[in-house]
Amino acid sequence: PFETLIIAKDNISSIIECEDKELYALSELMNFVFKKLYKALGDIPFNLSIKNGDIQNKNNPNRFHILITPRLYKTAGFEIDSDIFINTFMPEDAAKILLTNEGE
Repeated sequence: PFETLIIAKDNISSIIECEDKELYALSELMNFVFKKLYKALGDIPFNLSIKNGDIQNKNNPNRFHILITPRLYKTAGFEIDSDIFINTFMPEDAAKILLTNEGE
């Protein structure tokens, strides 16, 4: 629940390709996301992954992305065995919670 994915808008395959103004905008966006997560979930642990795209393939680069995964539940046997995770909260409901009071 509340997993958040931030994807590069342009075809940028690595975070190191970002210009200063893009990194500043990304930091502002991440600050916004973490404030919303904190307000909705409290002080919870999370994993943050920065994934680069396929840098070798210049004709069709994948975009870099950042994945924020709140750790609200322990991984159970089904998830461990199958590597399939059960989302116990509707993504649409999570989005409504995170986007309320957007002007904050």
